[in-house]
Amino acid sequence: MEIEQSKQNIKKMKFNPIAEFIDKLIVAKPLSYKNLALFPVLMKITEEEKHNYTILQEGLTFKSIYIYETGRMEELRVINRSNDEIFIMAGETLLGGGQNRIINLPLSIRPNTSTKVQSSCVEINRWEVPANFSEENASTFNNCGISPLNLKNLVINELITNYLNENVIKVNQHKVWNLIVNYLKKGKIKSSTLDINDLFIHYKGEIEDFCNCILIQKNQVGCITAVNNEIICTELFGDKNIFRKMYSLLLKSYAIEAILNPTENFTCKLDIQKAQNFIKILKTCKIIKYKLNNECDIFFIQSPKAQGISLSNESKVIYLTSFLKLA
Repeated sequence: MEIEQSKQNIKKMKFNPIAEFIDKLIVAKPLSYKNLALFPVLMKITEEEKHNYTILQEGLTFKSIYIYETGRMEELRVINRSNDEIFIMAGETLLGGGQNRIINLPLSIRPNTSTKVQSSCVEINRWEVPANFSEENASTFNNCGISPLNLKNLVINELITNYLNENVIKVNQHKVWNLIVNYLKKGKIKSSTLDINDLFIHYKGEIEDFCNCILIQKNQVGCITAVNNEIICTELFGDKNIFRKMYSLLLKSYAIEAILNPTENFTCKLDIQKAQNFIKILKTCKIIKYKLNNECDIFFIQSPKAQGISLSNESKVIYLTSFLKLA
């Protein structure tokens, strides 16, 4: 079975790529605004970047990347027509097409190549894919956004659980829809198509306040996020330039959780030791390898306290996201 092969591959590795990556990082004191706090994660030694990555938003804006419907809700086709690698982060949302989607797995797409990506629906009441679908009449996606943190966490949990138990990569779409409905109800959002993006549109002004108050730091490659003094997740990047490009989008994802869970007269009481301990947990997690394509590997990260996903290229971490499990 593929799972057993993956476990064997990990055992044969001379080193754990995630543990080696974590050893290069340091956690700084938190920056906070209202009930949101971010611990900047910095690279100890700045390394020269060998890859020139274009992020999804850049690719869509400059039309160097095209994303098409395939006729299936859970799968999209991506074409990279640029000379750069395209990085797509787990949890990014695609706007347009037959319906808005969330990208389930992170991926890197080589220059002038195409691939299929797994997705889930985040717009419940729209499906504008013709019954006589073909590649010639496939609609495209023209913009992107981000999902709330807990929606990304749900997707990651689904991916890990189903891969370990059934050796398949899939997400329960009904669980995704139920969480979207809960988000819209909590935010008191009226959305004709029950679209998670309407949540971010409604709170745009408040989200911008958070973005303007928590600024990126020198040599920062990630952050550990806490809402109401509870650490939720970490997002880490092997390339500080990718993190710099993604930062505003990430901050929107964090801010919406803080906005929907307000606390009066809030005081940040977080201890940096808690954030450092979270990072240390990742070094001892079980990692299970899933071959994404000829260039990149996915590592599912699991322990009793945390779970996550990492994207690696030639044993070098490109991106890692991990969530603390609820007690």
